[in-house]
Amino acid sequence: MSNSFDRLLEFVRFTHEIREIERTIHFERDDHQENDAEHGYQLALTAWFLIENDKLSLDKFRCVGMALVHDVIEVYAGDLSAHLPEHRHPSRRLSEKQAVAKLKKRWPRFKSLHELIDEYEACKTSEAKFVYALDKLIPIINIYHYQGRSWRLLKLNLEQMKAIKVGRVDISPEIKKYYLSLIKLLEKHPELFGQTKQL
Repeated sequence: MSNSFDRLLEFVRFTHEIREIERTIHFERDDHQENDAEHGYQLALTAWFLIENDKLSLDKFRCVGMALVHDVIEVYAGDLSAHLPEHRHPSRRLSEKQAVAKLKKRWPRFKSLHELIDEYEACKTSEAKFVYALDKLIPIINIYHYQGRSWRLLKLNLEQMKAIKVGRVDISPEIKKYYLSLIKLLEKHPELFGQTKQL
């Protein structure tokens, strides 16, 4: 077999590894949790939709690419939920940096993958801020659609959820307006939230 074919087989196996990373979003009817592949696909498609629907002056293909790869480092770093205390742990950034280095070593010729991950992690461009903020918004919408299951399981109330999102969803003006509308909607549905929990 050719080296290119072997690399293709290896890369497709790598996409399976992405799919194996479970997130803390629980679907409404069973014990299945969202995985990183599902999340990346939903984020990419939603970014594309919003850019066209709202006629945003953002590079849609850069946003779609960034959305697809933004969590790929979790193959090595794992997923740390923003709802759990360890998201504040100082070792998280070190773990993510080590994961980026491993990814670059494993796929050295996939330059655009690394460029998009670096752009997302730096969060300086309008595209990166848009994808970053949308990444923080979509889980709220998903949990709303799943009747608040994850919030109730984690015993989070609305104020705690809002505190987690400060400085995240508001870095993109395009996403902030949707977040504010979503908060107004959630304020009408206290039944979606759990009892107060100390974070």
